[in-house]
Amino acid sequence: MRVHKSAVQTIVAAAFPAYRGRRFHLEAHDGGAMILGDEVWGGGSRNEYRAVVIADGSCSHASVQSPYAGGGTDRRTVIPTGVAVVEHTNFCGQDLGLTVHVRADEVTRWLPRTKDAA
Repeated sequence: MRVHKSAVQTIVAAAFPAYRGRRFHLEAHDGGAMILGDEVWGGGSRNEYRAVVIADGSCSHASVQSPYAGGGTDRRTVIPTGVAVVEHTNFCGQDLGLTVHVRADEVTRWLPRTKDAA
C-alpha cells in the first residue's frame, strides 16, 4: 500500500529514532485488534514495540510479556484510537524493518493526498 511518506517518517522517528533502515510496512487492523510477537531474543529473532500518539508524537515502550514469565501466550491487544504501534522485527539475525500498525478506521490519514482532495 502506498502511504503518505512524511506521516510514516514522523511516527517512525518518534518510535525508533536510531533506525536507519529502509524497510517499512503499514498494516491496518479491523477493530484495532492485533497479536504481538515475542520480545525475548530467541534464535536471533525478536520483535520490539513502541506506541506512538499520532497527534503529538509522544512515545512509550509497548511491553510484551514473555510466555515463559508466567504471563500465558495470549498477546492480543487493541490499538487505541489515535495511536500507532510500531514494530521492529529481527528474524534470525536479519533486520526485517519496521511495521506501523494502525486501526483500519484511521488508515485514511496515512494515504497520500490526491490532486482532487481539498
